[in-house]
Amino acid sequence: MTPVSQETILKAGKPITEYIRKKYGKTALNTFRRTEKLSFREKKLQKDIRFLKLCKDYRVIPNFVNFRVHNPMFVYTEIYRSWCFQLLNREINRQMRKETATILTEEQKDVLAYGLDYCLPQTKIPFHRFYLYFEKLCNTIKNCDIYNNNFNNVTNNITTIASTFRKFSQQSRQTHDSKDFLSPLQSLQKDNTIIITKPDKGRGVVILNKCDYKQKMMAILNDHTKFKRITAEVSTHLLYLEDKLNRLLRTIKSSISVNTYNLLMTSGSRPGTLYGLPKVHKANIPLRPIISSIGTFNYNVAKFLVPIIAPITTNQYTIDNSTFFAKEITSLNFQQPVIMASFDVESLFTNVPLQETTELITKTLETYSLNKFG
Repeated sequence: MTPVSQETILKAGKPITEYIRKKYGKTALNTFRRTEKLSFREKKLQKDIRFLKLCKDYRVIPNFVNFRVHNPMFVYTEIYRSWCFQLLNREINRQMRKETATILTEEQKDVLAYGLDYCLPQTKIPFHRFYLYFEKLCNTIKNCDIYNNNFNNVTNNITTIASTFRKFSQQSRQTHDSKDFLSPLQSLQKDNTIIITKPDKGRGVVILNKCDYKQKMMAILNDHTKFKRITAEVSTHLLYLEDKLNRLLRTIKSSISVNTYNLLMTSGSRPGTLYGLPKVHKANIPLRPIISSIGTFNYNVAKFLVPIIAPITTNQYTIDNSTFFAKEITSLNFQQPVIMASFDVESLFTNVPLQETTELITKTLETYSLNKFG
């Protein structure tokens, strides 16, 4: 590939983006624009930091640092100014953390290339778990008639073999130098400016700026059509939800078994945990909100309902996986050109209308039960 300078492209009267799109395709153009955007963002960040430092040097308080107070005259006091400059120093430090982006070393890249599912082998074999199998072997031999006379000699030999094997196995496992593996990860763990997670689709490791991650998550939480701030204490609200569910279960106790009733009853629950998975295949890397419901007041109820609802979630229009989809579309034979479209729902979980969905599931279950059981 012969490199072409930007000056040659501009002399030809064509913008560089048009040249990249025609010669290297849309993917290369998107990469170029993303790099260009990052360059503009870096320059803007440097100018913001310079402006904040100049304000600090000349003892000038920027407008965005000022905050409202009950008494307007308090603005002219030294205490107020000292608080404003503390906020200014925090803002400078925050912006400088953005500027000093984490640059991965080769060792860190090699370790992260294993993926988040990789784990080191155990360096120590559990003592009781290891010798339990040999105890079972000796107990089995004890019941055999052919070893009655030499049972003590056999068990002594088994004990020697077990001890030798355990010692050799531990030595071979310790030859793996875990320090070379853990040291790069520990340096990343100490970096409080980043978050290490996995992508929304596929396998891999994604490193995000913590400030950007928090801003994107707060933007999701600030959507009042999807989330609502509770005014009560979290513990009080959880007790209210538990009591509401338990009172409902008591009304249907006679219709379900005792084991099911005990399983669905709840106490000592905790709130759900919200986190985001980055969509690295999309522009600006949006986050897909995920709410972990493990340990919540209705978690056992949800597990109980899944096998009941599962049969009505499949029909002739659903597919199990991408392999089945590829097999289906390759088997189709069209007599004329067709267009295949894909519709994506942004943040599907938080956009599901609860009332309408509940009514639809109830009606569908009634129809399904009538058709199946008459």
